[in-house]
Amino acid sequence: MDSANQPRPGAGRRARPTRAGRRGLPLLLLLGVALLWRLMFLLAIHDTPAGQWHQWDQSDMHTYLMQGRQLAAGDWLAREPYYPYHLWMSAGSPAAWRALYPPHVFHQAPLLSYGLALFLRFGVDPVPWIRLLHAVLGLINTYLLYRLGRLLGGRVAGLVAGLFGALYGPLLVIESQPLREPAALALTLLALLCVAAMPIRRKGGRERTRALAFGAGFATGVLALLHEAAAVVLLSAALALAWDGLVVRRAPRRFAACLALLLGGALIGFLPLLARNLAVGAPPFAQSTRSALTWAMANHPDAPWGGVRWTGPDASFFETLEGTRGRPLRVVIRTLAAYEGAPWRWALNWGRRALALLIGGEASDNTSHAWFRLHVPILALSLDFRWLFALGAAGLLRRGRRGGCGRPAPMLATYGLLMLAALSSVFPLGRYRLFLLPCLAPFAGRLAAQAWAARRKANWRRLGGMGALVLAVLLGQMALDRAFGAIAAPRPVDFSVAARMLTEWGNPAAAAAELELAAEQGVLTPAMKVELSLAHARAALLAGSAIARESAWLKLTAADASLRDPDGAERIVQGLELRENGRAELLDLKAALAAARGQFDVAIGLATEALEAARGGGDEVQARFIQRRLERYHAGRPATRP
Repeated sequence: MDSANQPRPGAGRRARPTRAGRRGLPLLLLLGVALLWRLMFLLAIHDTPAGQWHQWDQSDMHTYLMQGRQLAAGDWLAREPYYPYHLWMSAGSPAAWRALYPPHVFHQAPLLSYGLALFLRFGVDPVPWIRLLHAVLGLINTYLLYRLGRLLGGRVAGLVAGLFGALYGPLLVIESQPLREPAALALTLLALLCVAAMPIRRKGGRERTRALAFGAGFATGVLALLHEAAAVVLLSAALALAWDGLVVRRAPRRFAACLALLLGGALIGFLPLLARNLAVGAPPFAQSTRSALTWAMANHPDAPWGGVRWTGPDASFFETLEGTRGRPLRVVIRTLAAYEGAPWRWALNWGRRALALLIGGEASDNTSHAWFRLHVPILALSLDFRWLFALGAAGLLRRGRRGGCGRPAPMLATYGLLMLAALSSVFPLGRYRLFLLPCLAPFAGRLAAQAWAARRKANWRRLGGMGALVLAVLLGQMALDRAFGAIAAPRPVDFSVAARMLTEWGNPAAAAAELELAAEQGVLTPAMKVELSLAHARAALLAGSAIARESAWLKLTAADASLRDPDGAERIVQGLELRENGRAELLDLKAALAAARGQFDVAIGLATEALEAARGGGDEVQARFIQRRLERYHAGRPATRP
């Protein structure tokens, strides 16, 4: 045989990595899309009010930063944690609220505040770094959703599930803020993936199963440092282990061992907060003051709409909870007793909140998704809860193949139902619904995989049945939108806060445009109408000042000496001084006037002050021009035209 026609050694071995590389290409593209989408979003909010929402002192983001500053100042145990007093809390005094808090317990689960404190300790603004970390977590969440979807329904299911992690608009908004949900979502996905990936029957499966049980517990324990949703994740994992060990395998000893590892891992993960609580005298397993009190506010008989809409409590709330000190069991007993023998009203309100949680829009909280959609165009191209719920619920209702832990579909379905019950036990806020992603995205992927398989087999009847199921879910959601959609409408406060930011930044014209947008959305309040009038007045005044400054510069620096008029420029400066004393532009102009009259010492002092004002305001372009003129004054030369 001709040696040229003989196969080359190792040729077959080199072909395998090529095929593996091709199989991994869709995942790489998916992660690339996730990264690109986040970069585009961050660029869109840069130097806009959307990128500075953490400055709003009524937000949770601001609370986390304040708690972080307390920790960074050296009070690492926070024996007396920072407790905010927001406007919605005005029904009670700060002392009345503190009387409801358990002693020495953090206002919110503290891990995010400790992370912020590490940056603040070294004098670093934590917000840009948190956004970078959240972008990385966005890629991790995309990958974990891909893995979970793949276990449930194969590669196509994994890619579609990952696509929701990559392009999900509400997640993008939350990732741009110093909030805990992106990291909490990653830990939730990791814990569920550990349970779903447990082998059924495989050599060495016992050791792997126990390692994954411990890993799921540890991830849940760390999650408890970050978010109160950890209890739901732990219960879901325990039920999955019980189903697998007691029903599928009928191996109670195996179940007991895995459950012990799960709980042990959770305890080890929670150990830092447990040690801190014991050191300061707080209840050992307390996470935050908010969980029990938020539950009480949503479930109080006097809560408007049965707790569907977020509102602050009234005086009866404090009467109901007097003396409970925020202890969960006492809070629950007192709240239910307030229904005066009509527990069906409490159950009815809970069901109403569960339905409201499934609307297509995002109920406003610290951030308003509706407001962000009006200001960040990329969100209009992103996936939202309407598609997540339609595809995920339809996929959950259809049968699919088995995977890890014997049956991962029941495990994810159980998690989804438990999480829905937990989220609807409080106010149905859009931010909380991110915890439905681990359930709905994999099932949406499984439905897409089933549709793809039916399309390849030309099974049009099956494909039509899937489409009809999705349509039925969408129609049901539209009915919920009509009943509860008002909670997802734009809020007046979002436009007002953005307008005030723009005014503080010296851009009253943009502030006026923001308030006019509020009028278009039908949320312009009487107080905001006054703000709009003032914004228009400031914009007109600023425009007139710009024309006046240009005229003064012409009188000082005209090339034709016959057009120079320092006295006329001085009169203009005096008029401007009444309107905008201290602004960098005015100080720069006054320095040029002094230099035109040969008063270079005065010009140097004024120009130095103008330079500091420009740099303090972040206007580096103007600062460079002032610096050049300052150098001319030091050389005894007058100013040139800016």
